[in-house]
Amino acid sequence: MGEIHVYPVKHAAAYRNCYGGLTSAFYYDSGDKPLDKRIPANPEDGIRFYQGLLKEGTAVLGSPEVPNRSPSVGVIYIMSNGKFFSHRRDKDAPTHKLQHSIQIGYPACKRQTRYPSEVVAAEGAELILVTKEKPHRIIIPKGDPVARTISLDLARTIGVNTEKPVEALFHYDTGHDTIEIYEDGRLVSRTDGYSYFIWESEVASNIVQRCYIDFDPENILPVDTEGMFKDNKYIHFNRETFLFGDEIKNKKFGDKIENPVVYRSEIINGYIMPVLQEKEPADAPYVFMPDDTLSRTLYGLGIWEGDWLQHFLEFHKTAWVKQK
Repeated sequence: MGEIHVYPVKHAAAYRNCYGGLTSAFYYDSGDKPLDKRIPANPEDGIRFYQGLLKEGTAVLGSPEVPNRSPSVGVIYIMSNGKFFSHRRDKDAPTHKLQHSIQIGYPACKRQTRYPSEVVAAEGAELILVTKEKPHRIIIPKGDPVARTISLDLARTIGVNTEKPVEALFHYDTGHDTIEIYEDGRLVSRTDGYSYFIWESEVASNIVQRCYIDFDPENILPVDTEGMFKDNKYIHFNRETFLFGDEIKNKKFGDKIENPVVYRSEIINGYIMPVLQEKEPADAPYVFMPDDTLSRTLYGLGIWEGDWLQHFLEFHKTAWVKQK
Protein backbone atom coordinates (compact mmCIF):
# COMPACT_ATOMS: atom_id res chain seq x y z
CA MET A 1 0.00 0.00 0.00
CA GLY A 2 2.78 2.43 0.92
CA GLU A 3 6.17 3.28 -0.53
CA ILE A 4 8.67 0.49 -1.24
CA HIS A 5 12.22 1.06 -0.07
CA VAL A 6 14.57 -1.93 -0.15
CA TYR A 7 18.31 -2.43 -0.54
CA PRO A 8 20.36 -5.25 -2.02
CA VAL A 9 22.03 -7.48 0.57
CA LYS A 10 25.26 -8.86 -0.88
CA HIS A 11 26.44 -10.51 2.34
CA ALA A 12 23.94 -12.56 4.36
CA ALA A 13 23.85 -15.97 6.01
CA ALA A 14 21.46 -18.08 8.08
CA TYR A 15 22.06 -20.76 10.70
CA ARG A 16 20.06 -22.84 13.16
CA ASN A 17 20.21 -21.25 16.62
CA CYS A 18 20.18 -22.84 20.08
CA TYR A 19 16.47 -22.02 20.55
CA GLY A 20 15.38 -24.33 17.76
CA GLY A 21 14.88 -21.45 15.36
CA LEU A 22 16.82 -19.73 12.63
CA THR A 23 19.11 -16.71 12.95
CA SER A 24 19.81 -14.71 9.78
CA ALA A 25 22.40 -11.95 9.53
CA PHE A 26 22.15 -9.20 6.90
CA TYR A 27 25.14 -6.95 6.24
CA TYR A 28 24.66 -3.52 4.66
CA ASP A 29 27.26 -0.98 3.60
CA SER A 30 26.31 2.63 4.34
CA GLY A 31 26.98 3.54 0.69
CA ASP A 32 24.50 1.02 -0.74
CA LYS A 33 21.85 2.33 -3.14
CA PRO A 34 18.20 1.17 -2.97
CA LEU A 35 16.85 -1.26 -5.54
CA ASP A 36 14.66 0.09 -8.34
CA LYS A 37 13.28 -3.32 -9.35
CA ARG A 38 12.75 -6.80 -7.97
CA ILE A 39 15.56 -9.36 -7.95
CA PRO A 40 14.54 -12.03 -10.49
CA ALA A 41 13.39 -15.47 -9.37
CA ASN A 42 16.04 -18.15 -8.92
CA PRO A 43 14.47 -21.37 -7.52
CA GLU A 44 17.71 -23.32 -7.96
CA ASP A 45 19.43 -21.08 -5.43
CA GLY A 46 16.49 -21.60 -3.07
CA ILE A 47 17.04 -25.35 -3.33
CA ARG A 48 20.72 -24.89 -2.49
CA PHE A 49 19.87 -22.69 0.49
CA TYR A 50 17.34 -25.03 2.10
CA GLN A 51 19.43 -28.12 1.42
CA GLY A 52 22.33 -26.42 3.18
CA LEU A 53 20.24 -25.60 6.24
CA LEU A 54 18.84 -29.12 6.44
CA LYS A 55 22.20 -30.86 5.99
CA GLU A 56 24.71 -28.48 7.55
CA GLY A 57 22.58 -26.18 9.72
CA THR A 58 23.91 -23.11 7.91
CA ALA A 59 23.69 -21.59 4.42
CA VAL A 60 24.58 -18.47 2.45
CA LEU A 61 21.55 -16.21 2.07
CA GLY A 62 23.02 -13.45 -0.06
CA SER A 63 26.25 -12.93 -2.01
CA PRO A 64 27.63 -10.40 -4.52
CA GLU A 65 26.74 -12.87 -7.29
CA VAL A 66 23.26 -13.68 -5.95
CA PRO A 67 22.16 -10.86 -3.61
CA ASN A 68 19.12 -10.92 -1.38
CA ARG A 69 17.13 -7.87 -0.32
CA SER A 70 15.86 -6.01 2.74
CA PRO A 71 13.34 -8.14 4.68
CA SER A 72 9.60 -7.61 4.39
CA VAL A 73 7.69 -7.82 7.66
CA GLY A 74 4.24 -9.25 8.35
CA VAL A 75 1.82 -9.84 11.21
CA ILE A 76 -1.01 -12.25 11.89
CA TYR A 77 -3.89 -11.22 14.16
CA ILE A 78 -5.02 -14.09 16.39
CA MET A 79 -8.17 -13.93 18.52
CA SER A 80 -8.60 -15.43 21.98
CA ASN A 81 -10.41 -18.47 20.53
CA GLY A 82 -7.38 -19.26 18.34
CA LYS A 83 -9.02 -18.20 15.09
CA PHE A 84 -7.42 -15.75 12.67
CA PHE A 85 -8.20 -13.76 9.54
CA SER A 86 -6.62 -14.37 6.14
CA HIS A 87 -7.25 -12.39 2.97
CA ARG A 88 -7.40 -13.96 -0.48
CA ARG A 89 -5.77 -12.35 -3.48
CA ASP A 90 -8.08 -11.80 -6.43
CA LYS A 91 -7.89 -13.66 -9.71
CA ASP A 92 -6.15 -10.72 -11.40
CA ALA A 93 -3.32 -10.41 -8.87
CA PRO A 94 0.15 -10.23 -10.53
CA THR A 95 1.45 -13.20 -8.48
CA HIS A 96 -0.06 -15.99 -6.38
CA LYS A 97 -3.56 -15.51 -7.79
CA LEU A 98 -6.39 -16.53 -5.42
CA GLN A 99 -3.91 -17.58 -2.74
CA HIS A 100 -4.52 -16.92 0.95
CA SER A 101 -2.14 -14.75 2.93
CA ILE A 102 -1.80 -12.34 5.85
CA GLN A 103 -0.64 -8.74 6.10
CA ILE A 104 2.98 -8.32 5.00
CA GLY A 105 4.81 -5.46 3.38
CA TYR A 106 8.03 -3.73 2.44
CA PRO A 107 10.01 -1.14 4.38
CA ALA A 108 8.88 2.35 3.42
CA CYS A 109 12.15 4.18 4.17
CA LYS A 110 15.83 3.51 4.82
CA ARG A 111 15.34 3.47 8.59
CA GLN A 112 12.84 0.61 8.34
CA THR A 113 15.38 -1.47 6.40
CA ARG A 114 17.65 -1.14 9.43
CA TYR A 115 14.85 -1.60 11.99
CA PRO A 116 12.39 -4.08 10.38
CA SER A 117 10.20 -4.31 13.50
CA GLU A 118 8.97 -0.78 12.78
CA VAL A 119 7.07 -2.11 9.76
CA VAL A 120 4.79 -4.24 11.97
CA ALA A 121 2.35 -1.52 13.07
CA ALA A 122 1.76 -0.31 9.51
CA GLU A 123 1.17 -3.82 8.16
CA GLY A 124 -1.10 -4.86 11.01
CA ALA A 125 -3.23 -1.78 10.46
CA GLU A 126 -3.97 -2.90 6.90
CA LEU A 127 -6.54 -5.21 8.46
CA ILE A 128 -9.06 -2.98 10.20
CA LEU A 129 -11.12 -4.59 12.97
CA VAL A 130 -14.60 -3.33 13.84
CA THR A 131 -17.21 -4.43 16.35
CA LYS A 132 -19.99 -6.74 15.24
CA GLU A 133 -22.32 -5.03 17.69
CA LYS A 134 -24.09 -1.93 16.43
CA PRO A 135 -23.24 0.86 16.20
CA HIS A 136 -20.13 -0.61 14.56
CA ARG A 137 -16.96 0.90 16.04
CA ILE A 138 -13.37 0.55 14.95
CA ILE A 139 -11.13 -1.43 17.34
CA ILE A 140 -7.73 0.20 17.86
CA PRO A 141 -4.61 -0.84 19.83
CA LYS A 142 -4.54 0.44 23.40
CA GLY A 143 -1.43 2.31 24.50
CA ASP A 144 0.12 2.38 21.01
CA PRO A 145 -0.23 5.89 19.52
CA VAL A 146 1.63 4.97 16.32
CA ALA A 147 -0.59 1.97 15.53
CA ARG A 148 -3.66 3.96 16.56
CA THR A 149 -2.84 6.79 14.15
CA ILE A 150 -2.10 4.43 11.25
CA SER A 151 -5.32 2.45 11.84
CA LEU A 152 -7.50 5.56 11.94
CA ASP A 153 -5.84 7.08 8.86
CA LEU A 154 -6.33 3.90 6.81
CA ALA A 155 -9.91 3.58 8.02
CA ARG A 156 -10.71 7.13 6.93
CA THR A 157 -8.99 6.53 3.57
CA ILE A 158 -11.33 3.72 2.59
CA GLY A 159 -14.42 5.11 4.35
CA VAL A 160 -14.73 3.18 7.63
CA ASN A 161 -16.54 5.01 10.43
CA THR A 162 -13.92 6.19 12.94
CA GLU A 163 -16.25 7.84 15.45
CA LYS A 164 -15.93 6.68 19.08
CA PRO A 165 -13.25 3.99 18.57
CA VAL A 166 -12.97 1.23 21.14
CA GLU A 167 -9.58 0.16 22.51
CA ALA A 168 -8.21 -3.35 22.95
CA LEU A 169 -4.86 -4.75 24.01
CA PHE A 170 -2.78 -6.09 21.12
CA HIS A 171 -0.16 -8.49 22.52
CA TYR A 172 2.81 -9.21 20.24
CA ASP A 173 4.49 -12.60 20.59
CA THR A 174 7.31 -13.22 18.21
CA GLY A 175 8.99 -16.61 17.72
CA HIS A 176 12.35 -18.39 17.76
CA ASP A 177 13.68 -16.96 14.49
CA THR A 178 15.76 -13.79 14.46
CA ILE A 179 16.87 -11.40 11.73
CA GLU A 180 19.97 -9.42 12.64
CA ILE A 181 20.81 -6.23 10.74
CA TYR A 182 24.38 -4.97 10.47
CA GLU A 183 25.64 -1.77 8.86
CA ASP A 184 29.36 -1.30 8.21
CA GLY A 185 30.00 -4.30 10.45
CA ARG A 186 28.03 -2.93 13.43
CA LEU A 187 24.93 -4.66 14.81
CA VAL A 188 22.00 -2.26 14.38
CA SER A 189 18.90 -4.27 15.31
CA ARG A 190 17.33 -7.67 15.97
CA THR A 191 13.79 -8.62 14.94
CA ASP A 192 12.19 -11.86 16.13
CA GLY A 193 9.38 -13.82 14.50
CA TYR A 194 8.92 -16.57 11.91
CA SER A 195 11.41 -16.01 9.11
CA TYR A 196 11.40 -17.54 5.65
CA PHE A 197 13.08 -16.88 2.32
CA ILE A 198 11.91 -17.31 -1.25
CA TRP A 199 13.50 -17.53 -4.69
CA GLU A 200 10.31 -18.62 -6.49
CA SER A 201 8.58 -15.46 -7.77
CA GLU A 202 11.49 -13.19 -6.80
CA VAL A 203 14.42 -13.26 -4.38
CA ALA A 204 13.11 -12.08 -1.02
CA SER A 205 13.46 -12.33 2.75
CA ASN A 206 10.55 -12.11 5.17
CA ILE A 207 9.67 -12.33 8.85
CA VAL A 208 6.22 -12.58 10.48
CA GLN A 209 5.13 -11.73 14.02
CA ARG A 210 1.94 -12.89 15.73
CA CYS A 211 -0.38 -10.52 17.56
CA TYR A 212 -3.08 -11.66 19.98
CA ILE A 213 -6.20 -9.48 20.21
CA ASP A 214 -7.62 -9.17 23.76
CA PHE A 215 -11.24 -8.61 22.74
CA ASP A 216 -14.39 -10.73 22.52
CA PRO A 217 -13.81 -12.82 19.36
CA GLU A 218 -17.54 -13.01 18.71
CA ASN A 219 -17.61 -9.23 18.46
CA ILE A 220 -14.90 -8.75 15.81
CA LEU A 221 -15.35 -8.24 12.07
CA PRO A 222 -12.55 -7.66 9.52
CA VAL A 223 -12.11 -4.97 6.87
CA ASP A 224 -9.19 -5.46 4.47
CA THR A 225 -7.85 -2.06 3.41
CA GLU A 226 -5.35 -3.08 0.70
CA GLY A 227 -5.33 -0.89 -2.37
CA MET A 228 -3.33 1.73 -4.24
CA PHE A 229 -3.39 5.41 -5.10
CA LYS A 230 -4.02 6.31 -8.72
CA ASP A 231 -4.43 9.90 -9.93
CA ASN A 232 -4.60 11.01 -6.26
CA LYS A 233 -7.52 8.66 -5.64
CA TYR A 234 -7.35 5.54 -3.49
CA ILE A 235 -8.45 2.36 -5.27
CA HIS A 236 -9.67 -0.14 -2.67
CA PHE A 237 -9.09 -3.73 -3.85
CA ASN A 238 -11.82 -5.06 -1.52
CA ARG A 239 -10.31 -8.51 -1.14
CA GLU A 240 -12.14 -11.34 0.57
CA THR A 241 -11.21 -12.04 4.20
CA PHE A 242 -11.56 -15.61 5.51
CA LEU A 243 -11.96 -16.61 9.15
CA PHE A 244 -9.87 -19.73 9.77
CA GLY A 245 -9.57 -22.06 12.76
CA ASP A 246 -9.12 -25.77 13.48
CA GLU A 247 -10.79 -26.74 10.20
CA ILE A 248 -7.59 -26.05 8.26
CA LYS A 249 -5.31 -28.18 10.45
CA ASN A 250 -5.48 -31.12 8.05
CA LYS A 251 -5.99 -29.07 4.89
CA LYS A 252 -3.40 -29.22 2.14
CA PHE A 253 -2.78 -26.79 -0.69
CA GLY A 254 -5.62 -27.21 -3.19
CA ASP A 255 -8.16 -28.79 -0.80
CA LYS A 256 -11.75 -27.62 -0.99
CA ILE A 257 -12.96 -25.39 1.87
CA GLU A 258 -16.44 -26.38 2.99
CA ASN A 259 -18.75 -23.58 4.17
CA PRO A 260 -16.06 -21.03 5.07
CA VAL A 261 -16.78 -17.77 6.88
CA VAL A 262 -15.90 -15.07 4.34
CA TYR A 263 -16.31 -11.28 4.42
CA ARG A 264 -16.12 -8.55 1.79
CA SER A 265 -16.82 -4.86 2.20
CA GLU A 266 -19.87 -2.92 1.10
CA ILE A 267 -20.99 0.67 1.58
CA ILE A 268 -23.75 0.74 4.20
CA ASN A 269 -25.27 4.05 5.34
CA GLY A 270 -22.34 5.88 3.80
CA TYR A 271 -19.59 3.79 5.42
CA ILE A 272 -17.54 0.77 4.40
CA MET A 273 -18.58 -2.30 6.39
CA PRO A 274 -17.73 -6.01 6.23
CA VAL A 275 -20.56 -8.22 4.99
CA LEU A 276 -20.77 -12.00 5.38
CA GLN A 277 -20.71 -13.64 1.96
CA GLU A 278 -23.52 -16.11 1.31
CA LYS A 279 -22.45 -17.47 -2.09
CA GLU A 280 -19.22 -18.89 -3.46
CA PRO A 281 -17.99 -16.93 -6.50
CA ALA A 282 -18.53 -18.96 -9.67
CA ASP A 283 -15.13 -17.95 -11.06
CA ALA A 284 -13.21 -18.33 -7.76
CA PRO A 285 -14.26 -21.44 -5.82
CA TYR A 286 -13.31 -21.72 -2.17
CA VAL A 287 -10.06 -23.69 -2.33
CA PHE A 288 -7.40 -23.55 0.38
CA MET A 289 -4.26 -22.13 -1.21
CA PRO A 290 -1.93 -20.65 1.41
CA ASP A 291 0.95 -18.63 -0.02
CA ASP A 292 4.50 -18.81 1.34
CA THR A 293 3.76 -16.25 4.10
CA LEU A 294 0.73 -18.08 5.46
CA SER A 295 2.37 -21.50 5.03
CA ARG A 296 5.36 -20.48 7.15
CA THR A 297 3.03 -19.01 9.77
CA LEU A 298 0.94 -22.20 9.95
CA TYR A 299 4.10 -24.14 10.78
CA GLY A 300 5.12 -21.54 13.34
CA LEU A 301 1.75 -21.68 15.08
CA GLY A 302 1.81 -25.49 15.15
CA ILE A 303 -1.32 -25.72 12.98
CA TRP A 304 0.74 -27.55 10.39
CA GLU A 305 3.11 -30.20 11.71
CA GLY A 306 6.52 -31.07 10.32
CA ASP A 307 9.65 -29.22 9.27
CA TRP A 308 8.97 -25.95 7.49
CA LEU A 309 12.46 -26.05 5.97
CA GLN A 310 11.63 -29.31 4.21
CA HIS A 311 8.32 -27.81 3.03
CA PHE A 312 10.11 -24.83 1.46
CA LEU A 313 12.75 -27.07 -0.09
CA GLU A 314 10.03 -29.07 -1.88
CA PHE A 315 8.27 -25.83 -2.80
CA HIS A 316 11.39 -24.54 -4.57
CA LYS A 317 11.99 -27.88 -6.28
CA THR A 318 8.51 -27.66 -7.76
CA ALA A 319 9.09 -24.04 -8.82
CA TRP A 320 12.40 -25.01 -10.44
CA VAL A 321 10.75 -27.79 -12.48
CA LYS A 322 8.04 -25.39 -13.64
CA GLN A 323 10.62 -22.79 -14.62
CA LYS A 324 12.54 -25.30 -16.74
